[in-house]
Amino acid sequence: DELFGNIFGFETETKAEALTMQQLDKLNPSLFEAAIAALYKQQGFDVHLTPYSNDKGVDVVLLGDQDSYLLQVKQTKTLVGRDAIQEIYTAKSYYENKFNTKFKLTAVANNDFSSTATMLAQSNSVELVNRQQLIKMIDRHQITIMDINKIESQRMQRI
Repeated sequence: DELFGNIFGFETETKAEALTMQQLDKLNPSLFEAAIAALYKQQGFDVHLTPYSNDKGVDVVLLGDQDSYLLQVKQTKTLVGRDAIQEIYTAKSYYENKFNTKFKLTAVANNDFSSTATMLAQSNSVELVNRQQLIKMIDRHQITIMDINKIESQRMQRI
């Protein structure tokens, strides 16, 4: 725990405090994915982080009582382009076969989406969660560095 606290700029004494959007922006990409997964875990989903590589375009699998989702998570300083939408859309069949369930698709980003990405998402039923929506989610479902660490430690090795 101390190692995580020092590497990512969080004091170990304050790691039980709820994290802000600005703190999530500073996480490395893998921990940012885990943070997004932690937000959905707070909402009652069974969450699975996909492997670091060869994830087929999906970063987080959410299994719920009502609906299940595949998430493409983007941490970027620029607008998110259409690639995020294309990646998650092409992965849908693979994950539906693997998990034997139907999935809805969502792209989550710490920025906004380009107009091309937005149009592609609308025509392919991909929900978009942009920075403003993410900030609201963080306010509603508070997470700590401990929550993120726990989810990251359970990341799948292969899919």
